[in-house]
Amino acid sequence: MQKILSGEDRFIFLASMLLSGMLWLLITLSQTYSTQVTVPVSYANLPSDKVLSHPLPDKLLMYVKSSGINLLWYFTLSGRVVQIDYNRLFGRKVNTFNLVNQFSAQLSNVEIQEIKPDTIYFVFEKKAEKRVPVKMNYDITTNPAFDLKTVLGKPDSILVTGPASFIDTLTQWPSNVVKYRHINQNYSGKTDLLQPALSSVILSAYAVDYTVTVEEFTEKTLSIPIEKLNLPADISLFMYPQNATVVFQVGISEFDQIEPYYFKAVANFEKTDFKTEKQVPVLLAEKPINVRNVRFSPQVAEFMIINQGR
Repeated sequence: MQKILSGEDRFIFLASMLLSGMLWLLITLSQTYSTQVTVPVSYANLPSDKVLSHPLPDKLLMYVKSSGINLLWYFTLSGRVVQIDYNRLFGRKVNTFNLVNQFSAQLSNVEIQEIKPDTIYFVFEKKAEKRVPVKMNYDITTNPAFDLKTVLGKPDSILVTGPASFIDTLTQWPSNVVKYRHINQNYSGKTDLLQPALSSVILSAYAVDYTVTVEEFTEKTLSIPIEKLNLPADISLFMYPQNATVVFQVGISEFDQIEPYYFKAVANFEKTDFKTEKQVPVLLAEKPINVRNVRFSPQVAEFMIINQGR
């Protein structure tokens, strides 16, 4: 059986463990290390009538070298914020090594090897604004019996403020992608607008409400005249049939609006050999853009020459 430690032995054992741990910690902290630390940066008194052409860094990445104990003390100060007062700058740039002098005196035993960025540049330009339309981006599919009618955003335009060089080229502002699959009803919701890449660009709205409208299709049949095309002037003929049948799908709301004159069927005699041929191909030359799955017949028409000049 294992011998159970007495109270005195247990105390000696724990004290030895504690002493060993402290010695290990002291040895570890006395060694030299290289590491990096992040220091936040804030800005004050930036010009209100201008905007930055490029975003300013919100933190500095500092590469430092020192003993473990000094680095431990350094990290206790790393929560400090480096503040840059634009009114106190002599020029449009500042060396970041000079910034850390705000508290580096307290860290004389810490070697700052590198700071990124090493320089902060203040580049301003004239502020401008423009109202531009919102471009709704979407990826939507519908049930086969339905078609996508509209995808509308509200507001349909926003005011964009930022650097004049950016605003002058701006024509629209895109939304994030609205995505639906195999829908057969209307939908509505909210989606964010694309976030500006420049922090100096401000939008009057960062999201829009959208409505997705679909419409059910129905089938319609029309009879349209077949026009004779490229028929020689000295030939008179009888063509049969004289009308073509067009079958198509159209949205219910536009069913009554689609009339025969929106279509054009032609019999093209340009390549017809009137001595040997008695048929001519029939083509659908025109159709409205708001119909789909269009079918028509006949594909050919027969003809009989009535009179042919010499």
